[in-house]
Amino acid sequence: MEKMKSYNIYGFTLNTNYDIQLAAGSIPDCFRVKNAKQPDLIVKQIFNFPVKMPLTCPPYIYSKNRKFVRSYNMGIPCKLMIDNLGGKTKLLFTPLFRRLFDIDKIISGVIQIKMLQKNMLMIHGALSLMKDDQTAAIFGWDKSGKTTFARQLGDVLSDDLFILKNTDVLPYPRKMRLFKNISPIVKSVPILNKIFIKQRHIDPYILLKKLKINKIIWKTKTSNKENFLFVQSLYHGNPIDSRNTILAYCSLCNFNLLDLEKRRMKIIKKYLGKYI
Repeated sequence: MEKMKSYNIYGFTLNTNYDIQLAAGSIPDCFRVKNAKQPDLIVKQIFNFPVKMPLTCPPYIYSKNRKFVRSYNMGIPCKLMIDNLGGKTKLLFTPLFRRLFDIDKIISGVIQIKMLQKNMLMIHGALSLMKDDQTAAIFGWDKSGKTTFARQLGDVLSDDLFILKNTDVLPYPRKMRLFKNISPIVKSVPILNKIFIKQRHIDPYILLKKLKINKIIWKTKTSNKENFLFVQSLYHGNPIDSRNTILAYCSLCNFNLLDLEKRRMKIIKKYLGKYI
């Protein structure tokens, strides 16, 4: 197993020994810190951990107080544990569980919940610093031209993802994906994407600065901007994973997800009220 790494994403702290794929890429190194003491979230891949599952519990699922476990009897340990989603959270999983289930979606959902607890949202969109030192936020569905338009306006601060903290806009400088002058038909084929996409790092020189949005550009037509951004804030971390792991935790461990979703919409309304 890899050594533990620490990250601080604008006040959300994370310790992990796993290369978390958040928004289709590793967490940018610019968020690395030496040691996050008492982190908001610990994500750890471990070969095995003990679980005493009573005979009366549902098949493959065990919960007690704030702890939730999925465990499968396969000879090799196949387990996942989420502990204390409402406080200092720990997420453990075994290598076999990672291979059989989409662990990155589960992790992304947990990260999004932890960010919401700090009034933070991941938003699917691009940020561009224009030549007159004004900042533009660009929204739209995949392949709607957000990154291309952001590059035309000026320096790209965030490609495909940025963060809202209350009404502050904060860049998330992951790798930028650039297509090499190919047709839209080729872009739509996932296998060909790997051949024709080149990766370029965004310079995180403006990190930790609160940006003032001077212009909002919509690359997708929408009659209800609040609902559109609500969906876009779920885009890279939908808490409803393919096997409903997080919803099962919320049900069995009495975790109120509805209040967090109300907080999500409140942040979006404040953001749109400030910049539109």
